[in-house]
Amino acid sequence: MAVPGYTNLSAEFLAAQNRAGNLAEQGRRDQLGPIRRGSPEEEGAAPIFDRLIVTSPEASWIGGAWMNMLLTNADKVLSANGGDMEVFDDLLDDDVAMSNLQQRRLAITSREWEVAPGDPDDARSVQAADDLRAMLKGVGWDRVTGFMHFAVWYGYAVGEAMFTTKDHDGRRIVWLNDIVVPDRRWFGFTVEGELRLSATTLSAEGDALPANKFWTVRTGATHDFAFYGLGLAHWCYWPIFFKRAAIKFWALYLEKYGRPTTAIEYEEGDDEDVKGKRLAAAQQVGHDSAVLVPPGTLKDKLQIMEATRSGGANSYKDFVTEQNEALMRVVLGQPGTSKATAQGVGGKQSEVHEGVKDEIVKADSDLISESFGNTIAKWLTLWNHGEDVAPPSVFRVLEDAEDLNTVAERDTKLNGIGIKRTEESVREVYGDGYEVDRISEADKAAQAAALAQAKAAPGAPVPANDNRARVAAKRIEFGVEDRAPLYVSRQLLPESARALLKWAKDAGFSDLEPASELHCTVLYSRTPVDWFDMGESWQTEVAVVEGGPRRVEKFDDEAIVLRFVSSDMRWRHDSMIERGASHDHDDYRPHVTFAHSAEGVDLATLEPFTGELKFGPEIFEPIKAPDPAALAFTAGEADAIDRLVDRLLDETSPVFEAMADEFRAKLQGVTTAEGARVALLEAWERMPIERLARMTALPLLAARATADAGAENAVA
Repeated sequence: MAVPGYTNLSAEFLAAQNRAGNLAEQGRRDQLGPIRRGSPEEEGAAPIFDRLIVTSPEASWIGGAWMNMLLTNADKVLSANGGDMEVFDDLLDDDVAMSNLQQRRLAITSREWEVAPGDPDDARSVQAADDLRAMLKGVGWDRVTGFMHFAVWYGYAVGEAMFTTKDHDGRRIVWLNDIVVPDRRWFGFTVEGELRLSATTLSAEGDALPANKFWTVRTGATHDFAFYGLGLAHWCYWPIFFKRAAIKFWALYLEKYGRPTTAIEYEEGDDEDVKGKRLAAAQQVGHDSAVLVPPGTLKDKLQIMEATRSGGANSYKDFVTEQNEALMRVVLGQPGTSKATAQGVGGKQSEVHEGVKDEIVKADSDLISESFGNTIAKWLTLWNHGEDVAPPSVFRVLEDAEDLNTVAERDTKLNGIGIKRTEESVREVYGDGYEVDRISEADKAAQAAALAQAKAAPGAPVPANDNRARVAAKRIEFGVEDRAPLYVSRQLLPESARALLKWAKDAGFSDLEPASELHCTVLYSRTPVDWFDMGESWQTEVAVVEGGPRRVEKFDDEAIVLRFVSSDMRWRHDSMIERGASHDHDDYRPHVTFAHSAEGVDLATLEPFTGELKFGPEIFEPIKAPDPAALAFTAGEADAIDRLVDRLLDETSPVFEAMADEFRAKLQGVTTAEGARVALLEAWERMPIERLARMTALPLLAARATADAGAENAVA
């Protein structure tokens, strides 16, 4: 072995120097005691080769006969629960823990993978990369990656390589036929870090395993001798423990205070049979929750009693929310968007969270790729191509290609200063299907004049053709600081779209949507927002895994939809709402509209589509506004409409106030449901009917005036 500065020394001389240096050092320690400097030093001392001075603490006291004894997992949470890793399995039943861990895993497996040669200039290294790429396609690399990624939860994972020989490209080579990922609890490690099989023996040493066959991923440990690693489950145990306890008490709270108890009095002289009948009658009223009390206890013979409480259910809700955020901090490095603010100092908090998640996902991917490259990829290269060939590396393509919207944005700015792309450049960047819009100078002048007219007198009516020019000009002027309504959606990818439509057709649905139209709405904000402050989705595609909650429903507009659950889309929706966007519905319900008729199909008994749903990247679009010509009013017409609306508000406010006063007066002292019903009917009878009729007619009158004014402008 050539060592800089010692190239002329023989191996025997170096070994002698090592022995002499170690003996001299030991003698000096015996005489002088512990060396108080940070590190032992000796000028000119020879290097020590292939020898580890520091070993694990167990090796210093376990006798030589026990050196191969399997270590126990040092995880304190695991030890406190009997050492059975099933406790970590149970934690994955928590929806927050599992969904967040799944985000990390799917963020890797949803991306394309590549195999790069260790030395691109070496033909043999390139051949080794091509061979490995062909092998991994047959193995199912996404499946293997997904299983091995659970090392981040448990601390370690083990994969067994299945080798065979195969003729490939005219050569007989060792072929990676499969990678099996068994249960990690079947294995253990010795004090020297050697992997042993413990599932097939009662021996404390475990069964020895052949070399160059098992691939191990370890993570989370704080030093090299923690061979079992330390997984995220260690830190998630207590938040989940407290959360489950709180939910249990929360349910008891709701059961106790959410349902009133019926109390009934018995009378003097009632025998046990009569008392039993009274109690049974009260139970009929109170849904099995009833008590029998002595005479004189109640104001009425039968009374509904509610339990009094100090505090509320929000205390439990807040506590559970805190535990969920603790889980998100552990698994994703941040608490999601639940506490992000849309403006002020924290206005960019969601973007910071996305960046943290990206870094964690990249670290996970690198961990798996590096460990595979140092084991199976290295062995195959050695066997098939020789020890002097650099082994290939396997990696995921996590960086997104430059978004075409961003490119178009930059091109628009360059166009503003007179720099334009050539037709050839347009085809290279944007693809085929585009042609140059050659507008005549006369048309440009007419559009400019219409735009000037609109800006000079925004209240004046504008002819329809000029309106179109104004809309087109506004689209060209749209910039970073502009605010506009926003529609965000994700297209259902072709494979999933075909599968969904095939299921719908087999189920008997007609009037199906085209596959190209299947999508999921992420946001529909009529409120104008800054598009450039809405952030980006942290992954290009979103996959809703097979199964999970699904339901086929008919929406109000007769659309037939498949509802599903997606934490990714809900997170994006909520993050944009926090940034100032709006949504027409209080509850966001991810769904895909796939048909417009359910004739002949019983939705109540229908088994919904349960296959995987894969969606493409987010698409930002403006909300299609009504025809501008129908909405352009003169200043006088706009004033008339405003006055009508003000009159409507003036009329409705006193009516609603009178209604509220009447209801309050009638409900004073009412204690029974029947009494409340009678009081409400009496209150309605005293309502000023003529004013209610007028209040109802005014909106119709306003709508009629608006329609008439719009029709007149359209004709103009």
